[in-house]
Amino acid sequence: MSVIRLLERKGVIRLFGAGLLLSPFVNILVKMYVVPVVANRWSFAFAWKVFEANSLPNKTLFILSFVMGALMMRGSSTAWKFVLTLMGCQIINQVMNFGPNFRASPVFAVFFLINVTIFLFIADQLVWKVKATKPKNKRLITKPYKSEKQVLVHFEGFGPWAKLTSVSTRGIHIRGTQVLPFELNHRDIEVKINKDLVLRTRLIRALDEDYFFEYVDVTSAELDRLNQWLRSQVQAA
Repeated sequence: MSVIRLLERKGVIRLFGAGLLLSPFVNILVKMYVVPVVANRWSFAFAWKVFEANSLPNKTLFILSFVMGALMMRGSSTAWKFVLTLMGCQIINQVMNFGPNFRASPVFAVFFLINVTIFLFIADQLVWKVKATKPKNKRLITKPYKSEKQVLVHFEGFGPWAKLTSVSTRGIHIRGTQVLPFELNHRDIEVKINKDLVLRTRLIRALDEDYFFEYVDVTSAELDRLNQWLRSQVQAA
């Protein structure tokens, strides 16, 4: 799991983003290097001719790589899934043009192997291993912390991963203390307020380590019990 946490760091994400930003230019420079020696080979005008000589799929991948690199510079971990899609398309394109590229220069074969290696590594850490660690039960539970000043939040079968920040009649706000190895988006999460009150929620916004959940299909009876629980917490404080 340490590698997954490494890939969640903003610095690492931005480093990969910088690589994607530079990759179209590196590709053009390599193609300029392998062509026969011509006059003004290292000029901008010749670089533009090399770019224009690329097929439409290649040009599209160049542009997408640049756009994706710019998005990754924001440091959001959700960009990894789009990076995998982009790299998959690049690998397919390289396979389809492997023969002509390899005959032009063995350097393209090296780039192909690097792309495949990086793709398999990211997929292994962020897709296959994450699926293996997903909890069977998706119920979110709050438990009092030993200090009685905090409430820790955990998934059954996973353990504590966040602390409760606030609860209201609209939803709950929690702050992560470690990185979850799975996505919370597009899921209904059950929150156990107490033994008699379990509410369904859905993630509506995530900002860095802060997660905001909103209740889904809550009934008036459940709201009454929630209000009673909130009043009891205020009195206890």
